[in-house]
Amino acid sequence: MPHLFENAEEWARHFEEPGREAWQKPDEVVKAPGLAEDAKVADVGYRSRWT
Repeated sequence: MPHLFENAEEWARHFEEPGREAWQKPDEVVKAPGLAEDAKVADVGYRSRWT
């Protein structure tokens, strides 16, 4: 299934909504790969970013 970028502003508002931490679970996402605490990672992306 192709990913379309229609209604980008609407999706950005959704991904950046105030209660997003509850469903995005950033702490779980960071822990999921099981990386060592001193591992180096890069986030190669732009918007919608976690702030």
